Amino acid sequence: MRDAGVAGETALLETENTTHSIARCPQRYAVQMHADLVVRGRLVVPERLVLGSVAEAFLRHSMCPVLLVRPMP
Repeated sequence: MRDAGVAGETALLETENTTHSIARCPQRYAVQMHADLVVRGRLVVPERLVLGSVAEAFLRHSMCPVLLVRPMP
């Protein structure tokens, strides 16, 4: 992001809590950080938009806007 001149923070989140869905971990972090926008990667399947179950759960329950990006070719 810095190379593109975009201000922001990146974080790699890990969880060992199995009582909640994995999507809850980044949701809690976004709320704690008072995030204005969350940028998430997604898997790419040729010619189709495919969301994994975690990405879909995150999108459905997010408290702020989410931008999904695909990996660079």
